[in-house]
Amino acid sequence: PHSKELTPNEDATRLDSIRRLFQKLAHEMLLEKSSSVRSTAHAQKWSDFLKKHHRVFVEQLRVRIRPTNATNAGKKYALRVFFGVLTYMNYPGRQYIDEECIHKLIISLTGADLKEDTEQVNEIDDSLLSMLQVEFLEPYNDVRYFCFVALRKIANEAIHGLLVLKEEAVINLFLVLNALRLPTADDLYSPRKFLVHPPEHCEELDEDLSSGEECDEEEDHGSDKDESDSDDQNENGKRNASSLGSTHADKRGRNLPFMQRLSRYRKVHCNCWLAVLKMPHISLRLHKLALKYLSSDQGLSNMSTPLRFADYFIESYEYGGVTSLLALNGLFSLMTEHDLEYEDFYDSLYSLITCETCYAKHRVRLFRLLNTCLSSSQMLPAYVVAAFIKRLSRTALSSPPSVALFVLALVSNLIRKHKACRVLISRDDDSGNKLLEDKYD
Repeated sequence: PHSKELTPNEDATRLDSIRRLFQKLAHEMLLEKSSSVRSTAHAQKWSDFLKKHHRVFVEQLRVRIRPTNATNAGKKYALRVFFGVLTYMNYPGRQYIDEECIHKLIISLTGADLKEDTEQVNEIDDSLLSMLQVEFLEPYNDVRYFCFVALRKIANEAIHGLLVLKEEAVINLFLVLNALRLPTADDLYSPRKFLVHPPEHCEELDEDLSSGEECDEEEDHGSDKDESDSDDQNENGKRNASSLGSTHADKRGRNLPFMQRLSRYRKVHCNCWLAVLKMPHISLRLHKLALKYLSSDQGLSNMSTPLRFADYFIESYEYGGVTSLLALNGLFSLMTEHDLEYEDFYDSLYSLITCETCYAKHRVRLFRLLNTCLSSSQMLPAYVVAAFIKRLSRTALSSPPSVALFVLALVSNLIRKHKACRVLISRDDDSGNKLLEDKYD
């Protein structure tokens, strides 16, 4: 007779029962990769049998997590059980969660292992992504760290042609990356914020333990090993207060394992985003998603080397349209906080002021940044400010009332701040007499 199909709750109970069984066997050292105790032939066969079926169990969980047409409830159950598996896979001598398991999880979650001739890849459901973020990414720092490592590894494989990603898989990769946030300094010193507690003392092995800590060609490997959070702060300028913590905490972090150093999180965060942005065939939608994040408080300010994003922001800024508006904030931040030299910034900004822009979705962002760019510096030449005043005034004639009111206030403030621009509305001779009579006065 055919077996009765299990309900989602019954299936979840069955999966968790299997996980608890393997967890019990793992604590009895039957699932170790290399046992220090010499075992008999029968014990070795039993151990190999358990390892084989444990791999099958993990593979079944991965298949359930893939973004196919399966029910979302089954994916959530499988994802929770998978993280339960990670908690007991820290074998004796292992100080961190299994990096390879996290890598396989991200591949299955994004559908990166599904080829063109297999099942259709769907975008990750918002509720599943929210559950991943709330239950695992935010509570556990080590999960965040190795997710950054896994995403970067997948991106590098796609760049070098070792992995062919479908369009939906690339979207899922961006969605998972966008859900990752850096921990705060206080979180790194709390053992409860780790799925597997890190070692208490700093060890030399920590420096080269993770493949995610490989340095790019542009970086010096030796200097990064001893890099502390305070060094990053001096090199890159202002940082987000919630991510940096106090100076005392930064100094204390030098004696901690790499898993508890904020500088290592910022470094792998930076390298991950750089690798993902170099992937081929990234759609305009994903570029906009990346620009929104990188231009936010959680973006460039939390990168180990923000200037490495300069080329990306310049290319996006010169692309035109909404992409230019989204890149404006990040590019201005690189210029003012990290000494980036970009001579064509104000020329490109001038070209963005059009009637079409006044009706664009992100027009508020543009005018807010326009006010910052023109009002924050006294070093702008008067002819540059005058050109913007005339352009803004002409544009206001064909803009919505809300935009026209803002433009009038901005123009008024600019004329008051730059006295040389007053000639645009009133010309006087040396004696104070008006050179031109206003017939409407």
